[in-house]
Amino acid sequence: MDFEIIYYVCELMQKFWKIWFVIIGCLGMTQAQGQGYNLNQSVRKGVIYKRERSFLLALQNHGFFAGMNLGRIQSYYKTNWTHWDIGMMRHPKETKVSNDGAGSGLALGSFIYGKQNSLFLARFGKGQLIYFSEKARSKGVAVGISMEAGASLAMLKPYYIVVLDEHDGTLATKEIKFSEETEHEFLDINHIQGTSSFWKGMLESKFVPGAFGRIAVKIDPGAFEKMVKSLDIGIQLDVFTKRLPILATDSNKQFFLNFYAQIQFGKRYTKSNQ
Repeated sequence: MDFEIIYYVCELMQKFWKIWFVIIGCLGMTQAQGQGYNLNQSVRKGVIYKRERSFLLALQNHGFFAGMNLGRIQSYYKTNWTHWDIGMMRHPKETKVSNDGAGSGLALGSFIYGKQNSLFLARFGKGQLIYFSEKARSKGVAVGISMEAGASLAMLKPYYIVVLDEHDGTLATKEIKFSEETEHEFLDINHIQGTSSFWKGMLESKFVPGAFGRIAVKIDPGAFEKMVKSLDIGIQLDVFTKRLPILATDSNKQFFLNFYAQIQFGKRYTKSNQ
């Protein structure tokens, strides 16, 4: 497993949420036309859901995350939940470079030039969803606003690369990470052959605490049904106690602002079967 796989996953997720957006729209149109939705004929008649459990996948403009919500339904209009997620975030100026190993007889693939650390995130927080109106509810597609905030923990894993190492006219390779001693070799693009194993440097990771907040518009064709299925489009802010050294070739930030799209799926429960 290496970063090529992770980038491939990002590309797949990007295509997936676009397709999901079309599906959500089609479901909403079908539901509105097929049900005619008299409130007395709604699935809500005689069934009061108290809790929900859902999973989520999200793509943001510089990364992705996956997580879980455990919610308590306060009313038709409001749901509160506890949230967990894990994810990965990239520096906005990361550049992927391919190297065919010309002149060395080696072909070790691609790498991200100047990358000092890979950034992984774990988040824990509380959230709330508020639907806008009874009118939106009666048309079969509910629209609301969701908000989340909480604590986060950043994991900085050193990014190792493979560089040429010449001794007595003999070419070999070695793995290095960025430091004051290796800066010249690390940034000499003509000697870089590729990236090391994804797991290299994992035990050298450092942790930085922080906080996050999100706000999004939620489009939910099944807002009051047993199955949870929705799309969120919003803005996310991550703030940390210090700057995170991701790139050695560019200034690094203490806060990150991202747009994100999230699909959510799961199930609602009555109090008796929770």
